[in-house]
Amino acid sequence: MSERENRVITSLDPAEYHGIERLSSTGCKMLLRSPLHYRTWRASPRVATPAMQFGSAVHTLVFEPDTFASRVVAMPADAPTRQSNAGKDWHANFRQQHDGKIVLSADDYERCRLTAAAVIRSYGFSRLIQRGHVETSLLWRDPATEVLCKARTDWFSDDASVIVDLKTTTDASRETFMKQLWNMRYDIQAAFYMEALQRAAGALPHSFVWAAVESEPPFGVAWYRMGLAELEVARADIENAMHLYAECTRFNTWDSGYPTEVQEIRLPPWARRRQNEAPIQEF
Repeated sequence: MSERENRVITSLDPAEYHGIERLSSTGCKMLLRSPLHYRTWRASPRVATPAMQFGSAVHTLVFEPDTFASRVVAMPADAPTRQSNAGKDWHANFRQQHDGKIVLSADDYERCRLTAAAVIRSYGFSRLIQRGHVETSLLWRDPATEVLCKARTDWFSDDASVIVDLKTTTDASRETFMKQLWNMRYDIQAAFYMEALQRAAGALPHSFVWAAVESEPPFGVAWYRMGLAELEVARADIENAMHLYAECTRFNTWDSGYPTEVQEIRLPPWARRRQNEAPIQEF
């Protein structure tokens, strides 16, 4: 396992990307919803939710255990409540002392430790995670649109053949994770990161793998690889987002993309099936 790296892999001259907005996989997802949603997202401050902080802490303990103590701290179990002024002052001082660190409750700290341990002892971890690069930024220009792009991988192997991304979840079962994958468009992330490694490092990885770990007992772990056909669909969506971004940037137009006329709504096939399967009530 490599030590913590804050490095950038790119073939670009720093002058080519200094101060220029960079398109990410999340940005592509927003653009596919609408340019207006993208600009609103870009202008909004990034606030880390408790779930995001917990996921970051697990990630650190799995991939960068040597840095965990300097980046994550547990709130003492006997910490006073915030109901009194003295309690509020205590919490303010504690946060100030550990500024820049992820602060977890005592229970969440222990849950983080157990979640990470489940990943590390899983078969997929011992099989895949050997020598590689952690938290590496990749910068490149899309050759078709000249859009400046960025990605930050959780981990990829030394030979750049495999990318691994860690996801904490409440249910790591295949069916539930697939629903989460499509709802969150993890497929776009996978295709975007594979493109990033090819453009920035000159080597196209053959696999994008997710480690899905449950953040509650029994801390189940499952490993999933993105299918090739699904990657092709995601690449087409990314290409559309790139061209849309280039056009919006060129003309400085960022509309919602929604139709202005009244539209008729019809039930999707799954809803029709549910209607047909509903039991007839007798009165």
